Amino acid sequence: MVEIIVDIVASTGYIGVFLLMFVENSFPPLPSELITPPADFSAAKGEWNFFGVVAAGTAGLIVGALP
Repeated sequence: MVEIIVDIVASTGYIGVFLLMFVENSFPPLPSELITPPADFSAAKGEWNFFGVVAAGTAGLIVGALP
């Protein structure tokens, strides 16, 4: 499962973080602890913007909580 999540985050970027956090909030068996580390690591290496990762994750959680 970890490899799948890492591949999704690496290939789709911020949209992948948003979608995975949305799904995580809608379907509890998918933990956010598996979603955020690959995105955070990319931000720490300077490949992604830290605030973009935070915004995508937060937006995904909020939109996932609406239904």
